[in-house]
Amino acid sequence: GTVSASQSNNNVSLPDTVEFQGGTVYSPSTDGMPGYTTKSNFVVPKGKSGTFYGSSRGSHTGKLLGEGTFTAYGAGVRCYWAGDWSQFEGTLVPALTKRGSYDATSFDFTSNKGLPKATLRLNSGVTFTPSSSIEIGNVTGTGTLAGTYTYTIGGTNQNTNVTFSSSAPIVKVGEGTMTINTAGLLKGALTVKAGELHFDSDGNTALIGGALSAEGTATVVGAGKVASLTMKTGTQLSPRSLFFEETFGGLFPATVSSTAAMNFNKGSMLNIIVSGTGEGEYSTLEPQYLTMNGTVKVTMATGYTPKAGDMFSIWTAKGTYSGTPTFDLPGLPLGLAWDTSEVAQKTGVLSIVEVSIDADVNADGAVTVADLSTVIGAMTGSADADTKARADVNKDGKVDIADIIAVISLMTKSK
Repeated sequence: GTVSASQSNNNVSLPDTVEFQGGTVYSPSTDGMPGYTTKSNFVVPKGKSGTFYGSSRGSHTGKLLGEGTFTAYGAGVRCYWAGDWSQFEGTLVPALTKRGSYDATSFDFTSNKGLPKATLRLNSGVTFTPSSSIEIGNVTGTGTLAGTYTYTIGGTNQNTNVTFSSSAPIVKVGEGTMTINTAGLLKGALTVKAGELHFDSDGNTALIGGALSAEGTATVVGAGKVASLTMKTGTQLSPRSLFFEETFGGLFPATVSSTAAMNFNKGSMLNIIVSGTGEGEYSTLEPQYLTMNGTVKVTMATGYTPKAGDMFSIWTAKGTYSGTPTFDLPGLPLGLAWDTSEVAQKTGVLSIVEVSIDADVNADGAVTVADLSTVIGAMTGSADADTKARADVNKDGKVDIADIIAVISLMTKSK
């Protein structure tokens, strides 16, 4: 049903608590001073809904509680939502209407408590404007997050599909995944602090208009263009086409480009997917400027067989390059090794070369158990630099199980 409330001494005459079971409440409305204040607390139980029409000149200061769906209509040009709604765990649907002389143009959320446990459903044409930086559990819909204050989104650990628009700074938190597939929706800076960011576009317009940065344990996976990119310690970027992966299965390498700088801090990771040596068969970066102090990791897709002479131009910086990357490279067949000598430059080229294998680690003229023991000792205990260099039988820059396997293989062949 519907309840139309009255007012007394500029306060809306409603009980201290109003529980919604599917009904609608209209507050009284006025264009005149000083307006009406609604102090009632609203409760919308799980599985229920409620609708409230605010005054065209009024302030709504009560709490909002429950887990249902609450539709709140802002009216006129001075309709303020100032209550503590921080414990509401349902879905808030802000809406706009005309009550009195003026059309509502924005849902003005003036509370400093935020909506950290709620889902904000922004229907088309709705503008949500906070009066300070705000935390929101999740955001859906095609409306607008307005203003210049920072929106922190994702605390409910749900996935967020960006179909809404905003020019404000956004911080993504929580373990869910934020997905962006349409350019031009987010014009401000985006900081990813946890979970994953997925983006996929083959267009020339930057999917994110402002600076993109990742920190904490965040993972960024995508294809397309961004304005700028900073990967901080503990984060990783994987240039992959999720669209093709979902369509065809497997791993599909892609290109991530930027109109400005890309910066990979020490402790960050760039994960290069390799399915072949042809154009589009391995991940690449195309930044304007590149600073690479992170780790370059290579992941081989199913079906790729490495061979001597394979070359991968994993990035091309149009401007300057700086930095000293480290590497996390997969093992290669015996007799092949990675060549990283031409990676740390504007056009970074990673290659596979043929190397001679010398498993006679202790240089006694034969490959025996003694050589195997030396390799195991270099891998598990302390050894001088010369011993470690000789124990790196497959010449991949480290002493590990692959070197043990190589020695065993050559011991067997020598018998």
